[in-house]
Amino acid sequence: MSENKKSGGMAGKLLKGVLALVVLLAVVVFGGALALPSSYDFSREIVIKADREDIHKDVGDVTKWQEWGPWKDEDPGMTWKTSEDHSNPGSWLAWEPTQFMSPPGRVEFTKANEHDGIEYKMQMSGKDFGAGAVSYVAAPDDATKVTWTWHVTLGYDPLNRWFLATSGGMMNDMFDKGLAKLKARHEAKK
Repeated sequence: MSENKKSGGMAGKLLKGVLALVVLLAVVVFGGALALPSSYDFSREIVIKADREDIHKDVGDVTKWQEWGPWKDEDPGMTWKTSEDHSNPGSWLAWEPTQFMSPPGRVEFTKANEHDGIEYKMQMSGKDFGAGAVSYVAAPDDATKVTWTWHVTLGYDPLNRWFLATSGGMMNDMFDKGLAKLKARHEAKK
């Protein structure tokens, strides 16, 4: 009988240990998320030797985003869909990635003009995921400074807080790659 008590005692201790580990993990994930920022701002810029009207032909047309944006390089199998109208407020671009860690998303223009640039709202996995802009400002030597921004407010979504806390630098890298491709496209024409 003491053998049964011992094995029941060991199983009970093991179960308590596993439960304690689960509780600790939950405290770290959910409690730790409280210490993480609830919003993020990303902003990158580049000077391109081209006029803003020319740059806007790529930035202001959702069908061209896959040509200058960095996403296709990261996930060549990604599929794209666009609205029938490609360049006005309400125009949208949606993508379905093939990579596991990248969610499906959608960008919709809320403002678009060749003088200032575009503003957009973004969704990831069907949920609102911030807003951004690609703006143009005249620069010396007949160039244009192009600035790509994105702001996201997460509220208390622990998974998204952890996701952006661990991959936020990747966003800046993606913006830098996209702007570099946009620059190369336009400066190769000269």
